[in-house]
Amino acid sequence: MDSVSSFFENILVVEPSEGGKHKQISKTIKRLSSSSTASTDSTSSTTSTSQSTKQEFTSPSSSNGANASTPSRPSLSNMDFSSFWNYSKTDDKDPSKRSVSSGSILNSGNSFMTDKLVEKIISMIIPMDVNDEQTNRVIQDRIEMQKSRPSLSMNIMSTNSRQLNQRLTSTFINIDNIIRLVNWTHPYYTVGVLLIITHLIINPYLLSVLPLVLLIGNVLIPHYLLIYPPDTSSLSPYLESNPIPSHRPLHDYRIPKPVPEFSREFLLNLTDMQNHMIFYIVSYDFILWLTNDYLYFKDESLTSIVFLGVLLLIISNLYFAPLAISFFASHFYILQTILVISVWAFAIILHPYCRGRLLEWIYKEETRLNILNISNRVEERLINLLEPPCSDIDEIIERGDLSEQQINEVDIKEVEIFELQKLNNQTKIWSLVGFTSDIYTVNTATRKYNCNLRNMVSGHEDREEFEHSQVSEKPKGYLNINKKSSINDIMPPKNWKFLGPRWELDLEVNAWVKDNYIEDLVLIDDNEKWVYDYQEAFHEHGTPEKGNEGNDTKKELFPQIIYRRRRWIRNCVRESYRGSIEP
Repeated sequence: MDSVSSFFENILVVEPSEGGKHKQISKTIKRLSSSSTASTDSTSSTTSTSQSTKQEFTSPSSSNGANASTPSRPSLSNMDFSSFWNYSKTDDKDPSKRSVSSGSILNSGNSFMTDKLVEKIISMIIPMDVNDEQTNRVIQDRIEMQKSRPSLSMNIMSTNSRQLNQRLTSTFINIDNIIRLVNWTHPYYTVGVLLIITHLIINPYLLSVLPLVLLIGNVLIPHYLLIYPPDTSSLSPYLESNPIPSHRPLHDYRIPKPVPEFSREFLLNLTDMQNHMIFYIVSYDFILWLTNDYLYFKDESLTSIVFLGVLLLIISNLYFAPLAISFFASHFYILQTILVISVWAFAIILHPYCRGRLLEWIYKEETRLNILNISNRVEERLINLLEPPCSDIDEIIERGDLSEQQINEVDIKEVEIFELQKLNNQTKIWSLVGFTSDIYTVNTATRKYNCNLRNMVSGHEDREEFEHSQVSEKPKGYLNINKKSSINDIMPPKNWKFLGPRWELDLEVNAWVKDNYIEDLVLIDDNEKWVYDYQEAFHEHGTPEKGNEGNDTKKELFPQIIYRRRRWIRNCVRESYRGSIEP
């Protein structure tokens, strides 16, 4: 039981950013519980207090009139984008619903703890490691953006889903109209819509009238007929409905609002949401199936040809598109004819008869084989235009027979590390500082700063203690170099791996000293391949020396600080995940 309790304690740890919210909730609960206890002890005093409070709140309403009942709105300076995510929490128009009660605080506290539990369990179950650097960067950007939004919550998810389905009626009605149009369910309706589209193409100025006509036909007239409903008892045999409205209003106006949860319309919205999701799924899978052989370097030669083709198309559009636009602008009737023919051809192809014949031809085995043969011949001719690919890098690396030419072709780099040692002035023994990527000569910024900090230490005893102290005992502000105690602890760069079993000592000392431009700062030992440098530090005192009355300070020489270093090298190659199983 102790292990189980400790497990849940680790899961329910509250982050520092959210700890204030949890503490505020607990304080509010304690305050409400104490107030409720006090109210049970003195019932009569509570009743009188509530009556006086009620009189106190009703008196301003009588004096101020309607202004007292108007809820205060937040100023624009206090609003930000984060308040958008709390829209559903402050959607109540009744101010009495916004009052804080003990039950709401308890429910929010329980919801908060439940959400934290679910979030921690998900973070423990779902793996967080991603091999792809680009995908990892996108994920990190999304995580950074979600810090200003509520975290994953079952309550928020259910509330938002419910409220969304309450408001999707008009959307699903429009989708049904589009499906009815392309399926030729009512041929007269489809032909009528196509005629309207044709008029819009021929007379483009009608596009400015179309939204206003839709507003009148879909909003104003239907709501007017709700107030003045026509008489349904006197119907003409040639009309489906009476077009003459009532002479006097028979109903009140009705403002559109979300449909109730327990209604037939809400269930229809849920059903349409379930069924219309397949449109996006099928479209996504179809586009992926159509482009997976051409756009994602599955075949590098073929995708390279696609890239060159798209690049040439971009360049040609930059040159020919202005000419085409100017031509069609001066000969607009040509563009209108093309658009009208395209719209009608597309609608005719979608007719059930034509669509069935077309799908029957597409799914024939002969058609598939013919298209496959044609595409293979075209791909083969285009691929022959490119150079054949070189041998596989992974096979070259595993064999180990890397020539100079192959090393230049393969993505191989040489990494370096310096073994840095320091001379102890008391024992005259060289001690290892560590293996570091910093040369740490006298001209480096870290070395200069540490030397100046050393010169600022007052008193000879303090200086000796500073000289022979450990790194952890250095004074505050001392800069430590990034180092490792063993060369085996040195790791390759990110997304790289080492080649060869061990590090090798660089015997060309003069070459790397010259490459780093430190010839005038160091002394080279060609026998042991060490590179030395030393530094004499001075300390200034406030007492002037004899014979130098003009100077108010004197300089005392520190012991020499001597370092030596040698360079170790090793080859590394980019890591390859080819052939690995993708999640």
